[in-house]
Amino acid sequence: MDDKMQTKEKEITPRCMVAMPFRESRSSNVFSAIEDVMRNVRVDVFKVDTTRRRSLKLALDVESQIRSADIVIADVSTQNANVHIEIGLALANEKPLLICAQNDSDVCAHLSDYIFIKYTTDKDGLGELSRQVRLRIQEILERAQLEKESRILKLQLSVKYSVDCFRDRAVADLGTSFLNARNRIDILTTNLTWLFEKIDVSKQSDWECIMAAVERNEALQLRILTLNPQSEITAARGRQLGFDPGNFRDQLQKAYDKVRTFANQYQTNRVEVRLYDELPTQITFRIDTEVYTCIVGQPMQCQGPS
Repeated sequence: MDDKMQTKEKEITPRCMVAMPFRESRSSNVFSAIEDVMRNVRVDVFKVDTTRRRSLKLALDVESQIRSADIVIADVSTQNANVHIEIGLALANEKPLLICAQNDSDVCAHLSDYIFIKYTTDKDGLGELSRQVRLRIQEILERAQLEKESRILKLQLSVKYSVDCFRDRAVADLGTSFLNARNRIDILTTNLTWLFEKIDVSKQSDWECIMAAVERNEALQLRILTLNPQSEITAARGRQLGFDPGNFRDQLQKAYDKVRTFANQYQTNRVEVRLYDELPTQITFRIDTEVYTCIVGQPMQCQGPS
């Protein structure tokens, strides 16, 4: 029933900030090694001095960049004070932190509990750095995904749904719900004839309630998807329900013609009626935020073993 459109969920790429001294000659080689790894695992990598956006105060810019990052890699090889400030900001913002250093002695006591990657600046050392960073980043991303799924699951479990069961449509009082609809009525059904039935002669039929709701509420959208009366499956459905196939087809056609006549008075963005040629799995009505669904079948007598 919805317009055919293809929507692609926008993929959010993780961001990694690298905290390291800006102007040391070795920094460019180390950053390049890390950058190559991040590109392969589809993570955007940056350090503050290479970002396009710069604030008037560098400290504010650094803090903003850390907040926007999903992962922080810190190189503490030279005991640079700015790097340690950035580490503090990363920890304060609860960012996953990966420490790199050329020597064991470069890692201060307050970082000793963190697993760090030890590297050298020659070709083999940078290659090993890339390999270790890749492994650690993949672990961090996998852990972050598990935590995200856990949060979603907890949220889903915390949501409470109200489910009411009704013996039939009369007890559900669909007519009142149709009449009071504010934004949308969606109907998926095989047979439209029930809309015109008056179970209680003192009340309007469901179709009369729907028409009244549409006529008085210009914001209301009505969409109906029903079985094509001329479909090959119609006769089979009639026999399944115990009706003469020809009479069943005629009933569906008459009900559809009435609905179509009403729909032709409105633009399709307000009232839309469409046909399908196969059977749906159930009958469904959506009225604003409420959904009614029912399974239709013919009572059958079961024969036990003789």
